[in-house]
Amino acid sequence: MDEVLEYHPQACRRCGQLLDGVGPDPLRHQVIEIPPITPLVIEHRLHRLVCPYCSTSTCATLPAHVGGSRYRPRLSALVGLFGSAFPLSFSKTQALLHQLLGVVISRAGIAGIRQRLSPTLAPPVAEALAAARQQPVAYVDETGAPTGNADGRNPDGRRGWQWVMVTPVAGLIESLIKSPILA
Repeated sequence: MDEVLEYHPQACRRCGQLLDGVGPDPLRHQVIEIPPITPLVIEHRLHRLVCPYCSTSTCATLPAHVGGSRYRPRLSALVGLFGSAFPLSFSKTQALLHQLLGVVISRAGIAGIRQRLSPTLAPPVAEALAAARQQPVAYVDETGAPTGNADGRNPDGRRGWQWVMVTPVAGLIESLIKSPILA
């Protein structure tokens, strides 16, 4: 419990006698709430100064721990989660981040995060795929799906395909033009 509030009756409900003490087994009523969620926005200001001796302009650089991405690990993890475990479209991911967290992000920003996360996820996906391929029984299905052009790689709007493979040890979903699952 984050907070416990105790309530004691002041007087007997029948005769009105004043009461004092603690009940041995109080009734419990728990209320659950989510605290307000607001994004933490940190602005890094890189000052540019001019040397008074040679007039050369020099700009400060970002510290290495800040990195080049605007989107930090927790936000990136949510974007990855929304596009995988909860396969939301770019528009739905964008709307959910805005409505739930107050984060305004472009579709290109979402695409960039997903591209940045993909290489990180490649080794565990390959491991799961290898394990799944060793199973004596696998259920595989495919379906066509519109892919859009949020990342700029589908300007002519071709349909994509989504393959699903489920085994007792792993389940994989792959959205590509060619399926590595069946390769």
